[in-house]
Amino acid sequence: YRRGKGRCLLSKSHLIEFMFILERKIPSATFVGTVRNPKDTFVSWYALAQAASFVMGGKWALPVESASRAHLRFWDLFAGAEMKFFGDGDKKKTLVSFKDYIKDQEATVRRIYANMGVEISKDFEMALKDDAERHANYKAKRGY
Repeated sequence: YRRGKGRCLLSKSHLIEFMFILERKIPSATFVGTVRNPKDTFVSWYALAQAASFVMGGKWALPVESASRAHLRFWDLFAGAEMKFFGDGDKKKTLVSFKDYIKDQEATVRRIYANMGVEISKDFEMALKDDAERHANYKAKRGY
């Protein structure tokens, strides 16, 4: 942010609590959140939790039952914080589902820009269409 002289900050974060701090510190910031179904994220979350418990827990293996309960509890808390942040009616905040994004990236990006009141330039318009064509079958065989 500082190196960009305040023009742009792109932060990919799972730390929803950090968004409240950014909002206070950078009042002109816009936010886009991507929501995924917790069932679609469990495998990667469990793998990360297994690696952490193995390294930090002296090679302890996290039981699937414990991980399942912890994952669902995490998602309850995370979703609550996400709804509190994104559900306040502020036009500078847009929440999109990952499923909708994968289904139609172009429409999702257009909606985000419209919500932020930003025009799509001709160059970006062309890049957006090219990207939509290039990624038409992105993860086509996945169950998102």
